[in-house]
Amino acid sequence: MVLAMVLALVAQADETMEARAERLSWDKKTREQSLKVFEELLQAQPGRTELRLKYARVMSWMPSKRRQAIAEFERALKDKENAEARLGLGGALLWEGRPWAALREADRILSADPLYGEALLLKAQIMEQ
Repeated sequence: MVLAMVLALVAQADETMEARAERLSWDKKTREQSLKVFEELLQAQPGRTELRLKYARVMSWMPSKRRQAIAEFERALKDKENAEARLGLGGALLWEGRPWAALREADRILSADPLYGEALLLKAQIMEQ
């Protein structure tokens, strides 16, 4: 009983930290703080793919961290296919100036789901360039 209560409190605290990390990511001035909170959470829960994707997404918005973001998206894809990870990877590759690599990621998503809206949008953004 006590263990269940402690585990529930830990989960609640982690959720609050995760929400805080996301809030901090919205402002360029606090993105570094956001990354530190995500890193703390990932140390405690390294297997949480959705958390790793949020962390990578924030890094992808920062030109100086974009290569790290690409590595994190690729790390998330090592275990299993994940359209959200592939979409983030494609966006980061595009922003890194690698449109052909980004197009390959968009096409991989669309081969599995031809109507995946965000992948179609990514492909349109690539084609505009």
